[in-house]
Amino acid sequence: MNTNQQQLEHVLDLLCQLADRQITIFLPADKKEQIPYIKKEIIKTLDKIPDYVDPSVIAIQHDNWLFNDYEE
Repeated sequence: MNTNQQQLEHVLDLLCQLADRQITIFLPADKKEQIPYIKKEIIKTLDKIPDYVDPSVIAIQHDNWLFNDYEE
């Protein structure tokens, strides 16, 4: 089962691929601050995504790892 945090981390990873953003995040030590931190990084990454993304790139990423990482 996936936690909300794992799902958000996965979303961030996908968005970073689309934005061509290479990042390493260091989560805050306080557990209550971790999800808000990831959400802020998602928003920063969304602003870096170009207005046009080739749909074939999204489809390849989707097929290759969007679902494969989180099989139950």
